[in-house]
Amino acid sequence: MIAHLNHVAILVENITPIIQSNLFTNSKIGQIDQFDSEGTKEVYIGEISQSAKVLLIEAFKEGPYLNALNKRGAGLHHIALDVLNTKKFVNQLVGTGWYLHPSSLNSYDSFKQVFLTRPNVATLIEINQVEQFENNNSYIQKLSFPFLSEKLLNGLCCKQLIFDQKIKLFLENKTLTIQEILKIK
Repeated sequence: MIAHLNHVAILVENITPIIQSNLFTNSKIGQIDQFDSEGTKEVYIGEISQSAKVLLIEAFKEGPYLNALNKRGAGLHHIALDVLNTKKFVNQLVGTGWYLHPSSLNSYDSFKQVFLTRPNVATLIEINQVEQFENNNSYIQKLSFPFLSEKLLNGLCCKQLIFDQKIKLFLENKTLTIQEILKIK
């Protein structure tokens, strides 16, 4: 069973200077939403009709995102993948090295969503069940990162994820590293 990239969530200290910079095309920047229950401000980058968007998350009050920011700092928080059947996808992960995060017990019952984790890997993998995959018009063409072994990477069955020495977003019109995004203050 294959997976498709839904979004890449980057935890940042402040969304505003990033979206006001010329790093992303203004027409691709969505509206900033505030989620008081999570303690976040969030904005998607990529057109509504596109899949595989960038999600910038700013933590402004106590909650899981501020905890992550205080513990690990700004950076890649999670990678969200879409699958057609969460249970079947998780079953095929046996032996790949991925573990289910304990919060998956609640999120699976409510949303058919689970989270994968791995010791010494700060990034979560969010798995969402969808009825059908979105179109192939992806804002993020590929995502590369160095912290996964090829076995872990191959276990995710997502062709948009590639192994490299740096975390890089291969967008439709440019390539950005996480460091380029985070250096904007």
